[in-house]
Amino acid sequence: MDRIKEKLNSLRLEADSALERAEAAEAKAKRLEQDLLTKEQEVASLQHKLSITEQDLDKTEAKLNEHKASRDEEESSRTNADSMQRKIALLEEELDNAEKNLRETTEKLRQVDVKAEHFERQVQRIEQERDAWEKKYEDAEAKYRASKAELEEATSTAAAAEAEKGNEVIQHDSADDEWQDTDGDDDEDLFEDSFDFLGHSGAESESDDDDGDGNDNMLDSRSGDGGQKAAGASRPTRYVELPALLTILVAYWSQVWMAFWRSKSAPIPVPRPTTPPPPPSRQRHAYP
Repeated sequence: MDRIKEKLNSLRLEADSALERAEAAEAKAKRLEQDLLTKEQEVASLQHKLSITEQDLDKTEAKLNEHKASRDEEESSRTNADSMQRKIALLEEELDNAEKNLRETTEKLRQVDVKAEHFERQVQRIEQERDAWEKKYEDAEAKYRASKAELEEATSTAAAAEAEKGNEVIQHDSADDEWQDTDGDDDEDLFEDSFDFLGHSGAESESDDDDGDGNDNMLDSRSGDGGQKAAGASRPTRYVELPALLTILVAYWSQVWMAFWRSKSAPIPVPRPTTPPPPPSRQRHAYP
């Protein structure tokens, strides 16, 4: 009986301890369930935060990509701007050089125009001088022809006078003795008159056109004097000096004729103005 009681007591103790263990396990289970619920809530909140974070990450990555793209575009635009600035600087330098060349070319053209005008004036002056020389040559040729005609007339007159002199030599022998003392003075006067006439004619050949009349008048006076001397029976020795005067006149007018012939035949250099080159066309460079 005692054994049964002891067994019952032991069983009762075991049941109490088991009940206590069960209560402790139940309380532990409840606590664990509560912890599990709390953990599940934390996990849910963390998952929500993770999803939000992932969304933020996606947005941030998108913004980062946008910033990278904008940065690349900015760098490319900066590079293009630098290249454009360099091109603009080169074009401005080319434009300055072109304007400088244009100014230099314009100045050269102006100088060429001035030289052309100067050469034109020189050509006009040379043409005027040539016309003047031609006029002088024509006048000298006319004077030469007139003098030649007068010389031929004087020669024929002298020949006629010589013929008359041959017939009158015997009649004027006494007149030769009478005028012997005065022949030397008359001859000197004749030579002085002839040389004065030659000097006067040489000075007048370089003057204006009116000098021909003086030469013709003087030649007429000399020819008249010669005719009078040839016709005068009182002075037969003057006929001897007339051929010498004619020879001097022929030599003088031959020299005048040769001088004008050389001046006529000599070529006159006429400078020709150079044609100025056309102004260069100003080309505009198109910007790329």
